[in-house]
Amino acid sequence: METISKVYLGRRVLITGASRGVGSALTEWLADKGADVLAVGRSRENLSRGRVQYLALDLSSEENTSKLIQHANQFEPDTVVHALGGGFGLSSDLITSEEFMYLLQLNFLVALQINNSLLPHMVAKQRGWIVHLGSIATRELTASVGYTCAKSLITPYVKHMGRKLLPDGVYISGMTLGAVTGQGGAIDRLQSEKPDIFRDFMKRRRPSGRATPLTELMPYFNLLLTDTAKLHASNMMCIDEGEGVAI
Repeated sequence: METISKVYLGRRVLITGASRGVGSALTEWLADKGADVLAVGRSRENLSRGRVQYLALDLSSEENTSKLIQHANQFEPDTVVHALGGGFGLSSDLITSEEFMYLLQLNFLVALQINNSLLPHMVAKQRGWIVHLGSIATRELTASVGYTCAKSLITPYVKHMGRKLLPDGVYISGMTLGAVTGQGGAIDRLQSEKPDIFRDFMKRRRPSGRATPLTELMPYFNLLLTDTAKLHASNMMCIDEGEGVAI
């Protein structure tokens, strides 16, 4: 059911990692509120519909990243949400430079290249919102070393660029997320494929005893995608239900 909002009506939003998880849920949530969405994901089963233009691209490829940037410049978004990521559960910490570059591409470089292309237009218009999704695992060291190092770059980037571009009316912020459930994300797959590991994780790491439902997470994006974003610019909002213990 649509809940059109004057805040999002007419907004043009680019979302990466839109095949499942947070990216998929956010695509539906913003489109229902009236935003026009360019959703990018690997799945070729997703179809453009209504206010959603779906683009099937594997962004681990430099060639496909260049294609996306071309589409993005034509779409002219005023809002970008970087939900793309991968490599959390790689089993070995002894990764090759080639493997690390793959993780760096997915977890940071794609976002960097998109921002570099779109930011001049946002600054010229004195209007823009960019949100990066990080992971509590980078602070808790519960993921693979490659994922941890690559994803960790988001926080200093958001801190630096968010502070620098705030006077230009471009609000860059982020979310540091713990385990979330819904839309076939990583925790859903863990629960389905490795239920014993899932139950152990919930018991050891989640005081609430559950993963955060995406339906409960969505409203927090209002804080980062509206005028209140200036209050959060250059910061990573942490939503983890007590999963993280590192300060």
